[in-house]
Amino acid sequence: MDNKKVLLVLALAVVLVGTTGCVGKNDDTIGGQKDEHGCLVAAGYTWCGTSEKCVRVFEEFCPDTAMSMVSEIEKEAGIKMTKTENSIFNWLFADVDRLAQAEIVGIGFSAKDLNQAQFQPVDRIVGEKMKADELNVADGVGSEVRGYIDGYMACLFEKTLKSGTMDAGMWDVDLKCGYFNPNSGKMNILNK
Repeated sequence: MDNKKVLLVLALAVVLVGTTGCVGKNDDTIGGQKDEHGCLVAAGYTWCGTSEKCVRVFEEFCPDTAMSMVSEIEKEAGIKMTKTENSIFNWLFADVDRLAQAEIVGIGFSAKDLNQAQFQPVDRIVGEKMKADELNVADGVGSEVRGYIDGYMACLFEKTLKSGTMDAGMWDVDLKCGYFNPNSGKMNILNK
C-alpha cells in the first residue's frame, strides 16, 4: 500500500508541476490578447479613435464609421458638413410582436444649400455605405427621411429640397447616427 501512495503522490506532483509550468510560461492566456492600442480583443474590445478609448461596439457607440463616411462625402461632394455632438433622434424597431421606439443619442452632421452636383454624392454614399431600414422612412413634399443601419450604428438621413425642382434644386441634408442595440439594456426605449 505504501508503494501505491508514493506512486499516487508522485503522479499528482508531476501533473501539478507540468500544468503550472505550462501556464506560467505563456502570457497569452485566453482573453489576454491585446491589439496595438491595448484593447482586449478576445473580450470584444476594439479601438475607437474618435473617443480615444477601447469600446465594445455592441455596448457603446463609436462614431468612427460615421466620421469616415462623412469624410468621404465631404471629399467627393466638395462640401464641409457641420458636426453636432449629442444629436438626438427616435428610431423605430420591431420588438417581438410589436413596434417599439428608442431614443438615440449620437452625433449629427448637416450641410445647407447644396446644389444638385453636391447633393448627389451625399445621397449616393449614404445609401451605399449602410443598409436601408424599412421601418424608419418618411416622405413629404420636398423632404424625405431614410433610416440606415450598419452593425450597431443606426442613422437617420434627412434631405430637404429648399428651392427648385427635384432634379435641379438646392438641398439641405442632415445625418444623425448613434448606437442601436435593443438587447443591451443601455438604450432609452420610449414604448414597449
